[in-house]
Amino acid sequence: MKITCRKPTMSCVAVRHYKAGACKHAVFKEDRCKMHYNSMMVTGIKHVIESEMFQIHVNERELMAKSQKGDPRLVENLEVLEIRHKHDRIRMVDMLTAMPDTAADVVYRRKVAQRLERNNELWAMRLRRRWDPHGDLGPLQEHEEVEELQDNLIGFAADRQNIHREVTVNEVVKKTIEKVIMIPVPAEYRWNMETVSKTPGEIIAECKLSIAAGKLLIEKYTSDETIYDMVSGIYGKTLDSVWLYIKEHSDKEVLIKTLKTELEDNIGMCAQGNLTRLCNVLQGYLDEMPKPSIAEILGDLLPPIKAIKDRKVRREKALQIMRTHNVPDEEQDVWLDELNDDDDDGDEIRREYLDSLRMDYYPY
Repeated sequence: MKITCRKPTMSCVAVRHYKAGACKHAVFKEDRCKMHYNSMMVTGIKHVIESEMFQIHVNERELMAKSQKGDPRLVENLEVLEIRHKHDRIRMVDMLTAMPDTAADVVYRRKVAQRLERNNELWAMRLRRRWDPHGDLGPLQEHEEVEELQDNLIGFAADRQNIHREVTVNEVVKKTIEKVIMIPVPAEYRWNMETVSKTPGEIIAECKLSIAAGKLLIEKYTSDETIYDMVSGIYGKTLDSVWLYIKEHSDKEVLIKTLKTELEDNIGMCAQGNLTRLCNVLQGYLDEMPKPSIAEILGDLLPPIKAIKDRKVRREKALQIMRTHNVPDEEQDVWLDELNDDDDDGDEIRREYLDSLRMDYYPY
């Protein structure tokens, strides 16, 4: 009996716009690179199947129109292609209806429904104020409650990442932070919310920080925010441990220069970026310090950014993350291409189609 083995896939199978080409990143899990795999874990497999089938159809239509430009049979061929696409969509709906939901499918569907409901409430409120400015139909709620509800709804609708709030953070970064804060810190250098310890003052003086970097350091150090869902005041506690390690190390001068660079590059970075850069200072010094690859780090941090509709904002957020993790300039364009998979002419049609398709078989 002849036994054949399936050749493992060496590159990601995610479907992209034909102009972007195939995904160039190596497979992480389930034939997908880490970024596309994590995106699937966030939105659920059903959304991925819908989205990729529609992308395949867009690619086929555009390639046919391009290759047969000027051919008198083009219109007829496009009509035949659309009939085939309709049958593909019918079969897909049947398949997804029979397929059991994953936890991600349920969460994503619920959040989509919640967002649509709140958008509808916001539009109803706007219309009521426009057509009944004097309240002749009677107030729905007290004035202050309406204002508060409107503010909440506007904030929710404007937040293009609210669907992805439950995305997993970079576990490697968290493990690194957990290892760093295990470095013992004397009481006078220990972060607290009552008095400022000796840590920030010594760092500002030793590193000769700029005014802007010094202000940012004090602002972050005196905050009790919980970054990466870790303990309160995690930035200050991490900085204490990093500084105590530097003070006692034989490479103190080198590490101080590195710390100065990271702290001054922190200006304009998000809270996660600020904290990650602190850990970068000790990268390679602590025994068994996790050293994730760039692909692993970006595969965790970039998927949530794909939810941002504004291309310029999405690009700037991605560049900010890549600068935080010192991604070489020559590699940045490849990652930016991954974020622009949906930037084609049929993007709005695609979104409308997917929303209407979900209504057919998703019981909200």
